Amino acid sequence: MKIVASFHTHPNIEPEYLQEPGEADRRGVRDDPDLKADYYVGEFVLTDKIIYLVTMSGAIREIANRLAVLT
Repeated sequence: MKIVASFHTHPNIEPEYLQEPGEADRRGVRDDPDLKADYYVGEFVLTDKIIYLVTMSGAIREIANRLAVLT
């Protein structure tokens, strides 16, 4: 099947944990040969407050407030 988008969570609720996507998230999407199709949107990262998108190039975009989208 075609992979159009992927996602994972960053459910870390303690302040000392990184909520936004980190370098490993960027490399994971950027360097995965299975995620290179023209129709691939990117990897969504759902955190405590924000939904981010990691694009095929490894760029990170803030998409929306998680609670506003998922409730």
